[in-house]
Amino acid sequence: MGIGVENDEAMSYSRQTTQFSTLLSFADMPRTGALLSLSREHHISLVMARNARRAVDTSESKGNTLDRSAAVASAVAAMEAHWHTFMAAHVEQEERLIKIAGDMLEPESVARVLAEHAELQTLAGGPSVLEPAMRLRRFADLISAHIRYEERTFFPQLQSHPCVADADAQVKPAANSDNPKKRFA
Repeated sequence: MGIGVENDEAMSYSRQTTQFSTLLSFADMPRTGALLSLSREHHISLVMARNARRAVDTSESKGNTLDRSAAVASAVAAMEAHWHTFMAAHVEQEERLIKIAGDMLEPESVARVLAEHAELQTLAGGPSVLEPAMRLRRFADLISAHIRYEERTFFPQLQSHPCVADADAQVKPAANSDNPKKRFA
């Protein structure tokens, strides 16, 4: 019996390590122009997703209903603040780049990115019809998958467009993008 538990723990650790390295594998892809700062900013949202997941997981393990509600409410407030102080401007920059690149992008990719931006805004931009823990979980799952897709599939399409590579002057960085830690201090 002990061997099975150890194997399960080893497999769980292996899965977590693989998922983490997969999420961060985009760091090996060179970015240029306006995509460089956007790619770097994705890390901040991945941290937010991790924190949202932890809040939900922690709230599910707590016995006291008031403690669970407070933990989730705090995480929802942090998610909404993240949207308003950071992600809204980030999404706006990405959508400006989509307009610059225009017809050079795969229509399915553009449709997916824009639909996910809209859902992220719905989830994080203010009140929602979803139960708060479910809302946090969906936000965490969606932002993680969205960033993975952008870094692996969509940004390479954008980066191949010459105007996007030179778009630094046309796209203003998000507030405090020179120091991401200032955004949440």
